[in-house]
Formats: sequence, structure tokens, C-alpha cells
Amino acid sequence: MYSGKLPYRRFSLRHRWITWLRDKDVKGIRYLATRMPSWLLPDPARQGEMIIETLHDLSLRIDPSKDKGVELSLFQTGTYERGILDFIHHNYASKGSFIDIGANIGLMSLFVQRHFPQAEVHAFEAHPETAQLFRDNCTLNDLSAVHLHEVALGNGSGTVYIYDNWAVNRGGATLVPQGKDAVRHEVQLFRLDDLEVGHPEMVKIDVEGLELDVLKGAETTLRKFRPILIVEVSENRENAHHASSEILEFIQDLGNYQVFKLKGGKERRSTLVEIRSAKDLPQHDNILCLPR
Repeated sequence: MYSGKLPYRRFSLRHRWITWLRDKDVKGIRYLATRMPSWLLPDPARQGEMIIETLHDLSLRIDPSKDKGVELSLFQTGTYERGILDFIHHNYASKGSFIDIGANIGLMSLFVQRHFPQAEVHAFEAHPETAQLFRDNCTLNDLSAVHLHEVALGNGSGTVYIYDNWAVNRGGATLVPQGKDAVRHEVQLFRLDDLEVGHPEMVKIDVEGLELDVLKGAETTLRKFRPILIVEVSENRENAHHASSEILEFIQDLGNYQVFKLKGGKERRSTLVEIRSAKDLPQHDNILCLPR
């Protein structure tokens, strides 16, 4: 539980400069942007826990010395998956619920709640320690309307284990067994189809290799409401139980979806590029699925 005694860090001007350069579609300038955090910011390995002010009118509890994913990115750039946040901002109309599956420490859920105050937000984060950070971040930002569900989603129901996977990052925790010495936590598994989450308008899924299971467990909901989908696909992940092409095929079989990726990848603001076949899929990124 956050005690209110952590240091508060604010690097707004430096973060804006870094992200502005990174959005430029010029290779040399983008490389410069990747180097700038090490020149302009303190060494994250020496920082420990803190409250970081982001570029999105949110303050979040992070530990960039421990987490090399979302939290390191927030420390170095003030944002994470900026291209996806920009897509959400321009495509979510707050006419239905926002479903965040694999919510991590809460950035995307809280971004939606901050910028769309009337939104109904349902966040799913099964890992108990990460869920506690999520709750702390809700408190920090006075955003108590978010519905946090501390359960796992998939294509079944029952009791399962979620395994720490710090070789990746905090968000790398997975339902895929990680060996006999891995730290694990008992959690409940549900299908989205069996839960009450309002009228889904947008669904984001990032569950470390089990995205297809979540989609299959939500098929009735997806066919009924046809929400916008943001789904991580990866051919780089050892834990993946399916190929990216299987996710694409499942979504195309739902009917009436156009599938896109961001030209500059999920970390940059950029234009949409249509994915027409499996050969167009990114190696490791999000696909963005818009109902026709």
C-alpha cells in the first residue's frame, strides 16, 4: 500500500523533447531520441520506487530499477505505447465500456478514465502485487470509478496459477508455467462472456501469449457488440500458445473487421496501415481492429 512517502519526479520538458523526436519519421533522429534518456535523465538503475509525472495528466507509482517494461519507459519518456494511447484517444467515443485485459499498473485504464470521465472502465489484472500497484495509482489520481477485477481471463474457468516472469518485466507475469522455482500466485480464471462488463466499445488485450484464449472466451461478446479491438501479437515470445496468424484468422472470422497496425509501431504516433494477410503482421506489436 502506498504510504505517501515516495519521491515525486517530474521531467516534463525532457520527456516532451524525447517523445517529439521519437515521433519524427527520420531514422537518424529516432536513434537520437533513443539515446537521449541516458544523456538527460538520472540512471534508472539507481532510482528505486517513486511517483512519476507522466505526459498524460497522471502520476504513477513505478520502480524503473526493477521493471524494464512499462515503468522504465514511463521514467525515460513519460509515456508507454504512445501510439496506442493516441489511437485510443481518437477512436474511443465513451459510448460504451473500455475493457483493459492485462491492465498492469493501470496506465491505459487510468488514461481513459482521466480523459473520458463518464467512461465505464473495466480493468483485469490477475497478479496480486501488480493489482495493488493499480489500486495505489487509482488513489494517487483520485480515479476511483475504475472497476478492477483481480482475476485472469481465458477460454475456461477455475483455479489457475500466475507465474512471475521478471526475466521479461513486471507485466511479463503469465499463466504459462515458468519452472519449479518460479514464484506463483493462485488466481481465478473466467471467460469474458461469463462476466458483466456493460456494452464494450473498446477491448485491449495484452496477456503474455494467451491472447487467442481470451478472444475465444469472449467470442459471444465480440460478435454481439463488435467493439474496437487492440490485441498484442508476437512471434518473439517463447510463452506464446499460438501464432499471430491464428489471432488474425480468428478476428477475420468474426466478420466485418478491418485490421491495422501503426506504421511507426506502438511507441510512436503514426498512421494506420491495413493488414490484409498474415505476411503483413508485425513481429511484436499491437494490431488494431475496427468494425466496418
